[in-house]
Amino acid sequence: MNNFKLKKRKFLKEPFSIWFTGLSSTGKTTLSYNLKKAIKNKFKKIIVIDGDRFRSKIKNKKYDNKNRQKVSKMKRNFAKQLQKRGYNVIISGITPKSSTRNHNRKNLKNYIEILLECPLYLRIKRGKKNYQKAINNKSKHFVGLSKKNRYEDTKSYDLKLNTKKLSIKQSTNNIINHLGANGYI
Repeated sequence: MNNFKLKKRKFLKEPFSIWFTGLSSTGKTTLSYNLKKAIKNKFKKIIVIDGDRFRSKIKNKKYDNKNRQKVSKMKRNFAKQLQKRGYNVIISGITPKSSTRNHNRKNLKNYIEILLECPLYLRIKRGKKNYQKAINNKSKHFVGLSKKNRYEDTKSYDLKLNTKKLSIKQSTNNIINHLGANGYI
């Protein structure tokens, strides 16, 4: 059981969009669904757009830069449509290009960017199969292990969480506190 109380929405009439970004296996999907579970009783309409599940639905398993940009744009446009229907949207995806994250901020209402980080050894432990493929050069476009496919640092995030130092519950509480402090809940 969470040890926090959610207040009724005070200021916002328009839905928010939360975009989890960061390298593979930092906890984007886990925190997306955990956050939804924690706040769903306060919002009638809330949905998660998970990067891997979204790619499966649109049948795009290509991870080169062009396709990453294309998929991010599709997620952004889908989130925008859901917001028009009154949904609060939680999106997860690596989103390695700062230009993509800037487009998100310009095109999604009440955009909240959450950067997740943790050390490489822990990401490898969490995502052993994916990292093993990348280390063995079987995954050409894996972000974060080479200069060619790097995650572009940004200072434009709204909240930064280290998922090595913070548990799932602590991370979720930090997000909820951030939402409350900024009038989203």
